[in-house]
Amino acid sequence: MRRTTTPPADQRLEISPEEAWAALPAVYRAVGLDPDIRNPSIRQLGVDRHRFPARILDRRPSEFFNCGVEPGMNRPLANQGRIDAQIITTVRTRSDGTASIVTQISAVATPRGAGGRSECRSSGLLEQVIVDLIRDRTAAGTTGME
Repeated sequence: MRRTTTPPADQRLEISPEEAWAALPAVYRAVGLDPDIRNPSIRQLGVDRHRFPARILDRRPSEFFNCGVEPGMNRPLANQGRIDAQIITTVRTRSDGTASIVTQISAVATPRGAGGRSECRSSGLLEQVIVDLIRDRTAAGTTGME
């Protein structure tokens, strides 16, 4: 199984960085992340280590992570064990004053039973979900900071 897309490094939003930053904590909660990295001075929010459940937003983990395949079985490793990830989102200011969202994800999969850990690459789906939820929350006038 090969990953065919590269997660976007920088996604532009047609809102102010302040609006995006205000919505970000509620977005993290909506995707089941409890932030333990908070750096308001550089508008950075994240989780140092999050263990994902067997389903992520009602989807298989392999839709979010490419961790290789189980030897001999040719099944995605992401679906065969647990995934631990570090996720950090930074809201940046573009030259035109609009927001730019950068989410960095590093993850490892640990299969159930025998076998070692495998590094995972993001499919880009979680990064897109975060941006889409920021758009939805700011368009609806809900930031989660009330």
